[in-house]
Amino acid sequence: MLLSPEDKDGGFRTGFELAVAADDWLSAPAGLVDPDHVRHPMVQSGLLYDPQVEDTLARLTEGRWRRRAEVRDLTVLADGRVLATGRHTDLECWDVSGALSWALPASGEGSVQVEAVPDDTSAWVTYRGFRRDDGTGRLVDRATTVRRISTADGGVVDCVDMPSAPAWSATGEGWLALRPLGRDAEAALLLDPAHQEAAHVGLAPRRSNSPALRVRHSTRLLYVDGPGPDGDAPWIHAIEPPGAHGPATVRALFPLHWDPASALQPWFGPAVELGDTLVQAGRSYERGPTYAQARTGTYVVNRRLPDGAARWVYETDQPLAGLDGDERKVYVVYLTGNVETLDTATGEVRDRHTLRAHGHPVTPVSVAFRADQQRLVVGTADGRILDCTVPGVTGP
Repeated sequence: MLLSPEDKDGGFRTGFELAVAADDWLSAPAGLVDPDHVRHPMVQSGLLYDPQVEDTLARLTEGRWRRRAEVRDLTVLADGRVLATGRHTDLECWDVSGALSWALPASGEGSVQVEAVPDDTSAWVTYRGFRRDDGTGRLVDRATTVRRISTADGGVVDCVDMPSAPAWSATGEGWLALRPLGRDAEAALLLDPAHQEAAHVGLAPRRSNSPALRVRHSTRLLYVDGPGPDGDAPWIHAIEPPGAHGPATVRALFPLHWDPASALQPWFGPAVELGDTLVQAGRSYERGPTYAQARTGTYVVNRRLPDGAARWVYETDQPLAGLDGDERKVYVVYLTGNVETLDTATGEVRDRHTLRAHGHPVTPVSVAFRADQQRLVVGTADGRILDCTVPGVTGP
């Protein structure tokens, strides 16, 4: 292994090599790597980056090694397969046994979000970074492209280019709204359940740099932005697709902040729609007498639909990684590795658990829950996908 450089006065140009042998690294005991280099001395090395390291690792593992990074998004299909996005992949598919079915190598900085269509035959994927145009050789903003990928073999089924990097809103019926996140007033593109263009809806220029609202299991095309009817404060809006009532329209539902009199300022993040309930979560900020005394953390709020009234609010100092759940329980996953199970109706904490892989702590960054399979799937910062079986909730 190549350790981090220690000599800052040397301009971080010198590193240290350390050779440690173990028969089974998954069960290696604590303290095997000796920082005091008593059992295995460190040797000074000027090699801080080896361009052949990927080829070397692939050779040593007989082709089994794959470069991994954070698992940015996940979705669980009805047959148990898991789709995942990440920095080094455009999309990958894992079967129920945990074996990799297929993977699309990343072009640029990989993929960001994945949304399976209702029949699970394909999935929409967004991207990050740039790609080089084959014809001109110039770099093209890849983040403006959305592709629909076949879940059978990873083949590209459809491709949509947007004027700027988009966020999407999706419904369980298969409606998809692609909203450009640029600062200009650009129309959202609506795709019907048959993946055909249905309408363009004009939206106000985006005013926030916050990540887009992501609502799972939604019956409506929901998004957050300002200004709302009461001024500059962000509101939760619904895009109504065209139909018997007429053309597509945008309707403001209720403010993002459920209690304007409260000192707590919420940012929007993941959410889940459960019947007449919207459970949303995000980063929170509460101003203090001084900047140092300000409080940041995470909120989870249960809001009644359609008026947005808060039934309960849960607050914690732990940084949020993701949220999902059903009508009985909501799973809140934190970057600390902790998972809390909240009662959907009351907000009561039913269970707390710390995620570990082979006994070692992990850093979750994404989560997806499949209620009919009672599976909570968690993606980590180092590229792991943890498939967790959750106990059913008993009682009324």
